[in-house]
Amino acid sequence: MNLLESIIQKGDLAQLKKLAHENPQLIRGASENGLPYIFFAAQNGQLAIVRYLLEYIGPDMQLRDANRRGILHYAALSGDVSLCQYLVERIGMSPTEGDIDLDTPYEIAAREGHRALVSYFESVVGAPLSQMYHNPIRTGFFPDPSIVRVGNDYYMVNSTFAFFPCIPISHSTDLVHWHIIGHAVTNPEWAMLDGIRSGNGYWAPDISYHDGRFYITVTLRLNDDRLPQEAFPGEFVSDDTAEFAGEGISVRNGHAYKNGRPLLRRSDGLQAYRLQIIVSSDKPEGPYSRPAIIEEDGIDPSLFTDVDGRRYMLLNRGGRILELNRDATRRISSAEMLYMGDAKRASEGPHLLYKDGYYYLFLAEGGTGYGHMVTVARSRTLKGVYEPCPYNPIMTQKDPAARIQRCGHGDLVQTPDGAWYMVYLCGRKYLGADGEPRSILGRETGMDPVTWTADGWPIVNQLDGPSALQKAPDLPITPALVYPDFSPEALRLYWMFPRIPTPDAWSFRDGVLRLASGPADLYSLDAKNVFLRRQTDTAFTADVLMRVPALREGQEAGMVCYYDDLTYLKFSLGGDGAVHVIEHVENKECTCPPVPVPAGIRHIWFRIMTHVFDRILAVSFDGTHYQEVAHLPNVDYLCDEGSHQGKRFTGPLVGLYACHADQKPFYAEYEDFIYTGGVFLEKSFDTASGL
Repeated sequence: MNLLESIIQKGDLAQLKKLAHENPQLIRGASENGLPYIFFAAQNGQLAIVRYLLEYIGPDMQLRDANRRGILHYAALSGDVSLCQYLVERIGMSPTEGDIDLDTPYEIAAREGHRALVSYFESVVGAPLSQMYHNPIRTGFFPDPSIVRVGNDYYMVNSTFAFFPCIPISHSTDLVHWHIIGHAVTNPEWAMLDGIRSGNGYWAPDISYHDGRFYITVTLRLNDDRLPQEAFPGEFVSDDTAEFAGEGISVRNGHAYKNGRPLLRRSDGLQAYRLQIIVSSDKPEGPYSRPAIIEEDGIDPSLFTDVDGRRYMLLNRGGRILELNRDATRRISSAEMLYMGDAKRASEGPHLLYKDGYYYLFLAEGGTGYGHMVTVARSRTLKGVYEPCPYNPIMTQKDPAARIQRCGHGDLVQTPDGAWYMVYLCGRKYLGADGEPRSILGRETGMDPVTWTADGWPIVNQLDGPSALQKAPDLPITPALVYPDFSPEALRLYWMFPRIPTPDAWSFRDGVLRLASGPADLYSLDAKNVFLRRQTDTAFTADVLMRVPALREGQEAGMVCYYDDLTYLKFSLGGDGAVHVIEHVENKECTCPPVPVPAGIRHIWFRIMTHVFDRILAVSFDGTHYQEVAHLPNVDYLCDEGSHQGKRFTGPLVGLYACHADQKPFYAEYEDFIYTGGVFLEKSFDTASGL
C-alpha cells in the first residue's frame, strides 16, 4: 500500500489536501492495484475524501472504470449509507445504473449483506429487489416485439424469419415473466418457407385484439430472385385449381404462386418481395386461420381499429396506412402516407394509438443497428397533419459504451391500473476480438415504463434510455412453467427448424427424440431436420446423450451451434467413426482434429460450454470422463455482426441435426438434452479426469 492509499484508508483529509496542494496530479492517479483513488476512497467508505475529490477534480474526474462501474458501485461495496446518500441525493447517481454486466449498486449492496444500505436504496427506488426486473425481459432471439392486453392477460409476438413454426405467441400476467403458448403459423403448407433464405421469412409481427378475436399481421419477406415479366400472364383470378401451363404458376383465392411460393406484382409491373400476412383466432394460442395475403409492398405491418370500427393496416416508409375490410382479410383502399418520420431515415415499425383525442404514431427510426430509436408524432385526426414530439427520440441508447444497445421498434401497453409500458427491440453489446461490437445473443426484447408529460407526450424511462434494473409493474406474478428441454411441451413450443422440415422429421417417445436425417448439409437452403432452441444466456452448458447410429460415409449426426446456413458450428459423429468439429463461416470451413470413437461404443455424451464468444466442446464415451475435442475462443461468426453476407437479424441457436447427403436416410436418437443457462465449466478435459 502506497502513501496515498494509506492516507485515504485512514480518512486523513488534511494530509490528502496537503499532498494535493504539493502535487495536484498525484490524486488523479491510481492505487497499486490500478484502482483510481476516488474509487478506492468510495470502496473504503470515506465520504469526506470522496466529496473532496469530486469537488477538487470536478468534471475531469474518471467516473467509470473499465467495466463501466461508477463511484456508487464502489461505495455500495463499503456499505456506508451516508456516502451513498451523498452520491445519490447530491451528485445524482442512481442505485439502478448497470455496469458492463448490468450489475447495479442496489444488487451489490444486497450481495454484500449491507442491510441498512439496501433499505436506503429501497426507499430511493420505491421497491425491494424482489419487485425489480432486469432488462432484457426476453433474452436471446426475441426481436421486434408487439404486445396486447386482453383483460388481465398480456400477449407478445416476435419475429422468426425463416424458422418454423412461425411467430411465437407468449403469455404473461406481470409483463416480466413470459411463456410461449403457441405459434401463429404451424401448418407447413401455409408457412411458405421452402427455399427462403435465413434472413428472410417472417418479419416484425403485430398482435391486436378486436371483437373477440386475436389478429396477427406480419411481413413475409421473399427471396430476391427476380422472375421474368412473362411469369405473370393476365389478371389473377379466384380459381383454386387454375394453372398456367409451362410456368409453374397456380392461383388460389385470387393470389398467384410459383412452385408453391407466393408472388406479388407491384403497381409498376415488377415483382415485389414482401407480402403482408394476416391470421386470426378466437384463442391467443391458436390455432390461427389460413393466412390472408394483403398485396402491398412494405414491411412491419400493424393493425389499427379506429373509434368508428374501421380497420386499417400500417406499413413502413414512414407511416403509411391503408384500409381493410371489417374482418381484416382484404384491402379496400390504396396506401396513403401519414408521416415520414422525425429522423427521416429508415422509418419503420409503425404503430398507432388513440388516446385523449390524439392519434399517436410511433415509429422505429435510424436502422436496426446502434443508432436505433423510437420516435412519436401525433394528430387530432387519423390522416391529418402529424406533429413530431419535442422530446424525440423517446427511446434510444445515448451511451455508446453501455451494454444495452440497438433500442427501437417499440409498442405500448396499458395495465388495468393505468400504468403504461413500452416493449422494444434491443441487443447487448460485447466487444469481439477485433474490438468491434458484437451482439452474441442477437436481438432481444426490453421493457421500460412510459409516463405522459403535462403537454400530453409519452416518454420512456424519463428519456434515460434502457434501464438495467427497473421496478416491476404492480401485477399478479406469472406462474412459473419449467419444461425440461426434452418434454412434449418444450419440443412443441420452444424448438424450431430452419424452413420446413420433412413430414416425419421427429418423434418423441419415452424420453427419446428420434430425428430423421435431412437430405442436404447445413449450408444448403434445402437443409432440413435441424432441430434448434434459442440460446438465451451468454454463458451456458448444453449436454446431450446420443445413441450411436450405424453411419455410412456422408452421414453425420450430433449437435450444432447455429446462426444461419452461412455460419454455424457442427459437433458431430461422422460416417468415418470419429467425432468432428467443423466451423462453417460463409463459404469456408475450418476443422479440428477428429476424435476416434472406441469400438463397441453405443452412446456418446456431447457437451458444449459457452461464455460469450468462447466455446469448449467435449465428448465422453462413458458419461463420466470427458475429453476436450476443441477449444474455440472466438465464435463471433454466430453474432448478428459476424458475417457480411445475407440478412442477419436473428440470434444464435443450439440444437441437434442429422443429414445423409447422397446416402440413405437414417434416424438419430437423442436422450437427455439439458441446457443450463449461466453455467460455463472452465476446465480442461482428458480421458483420465472427469468433470
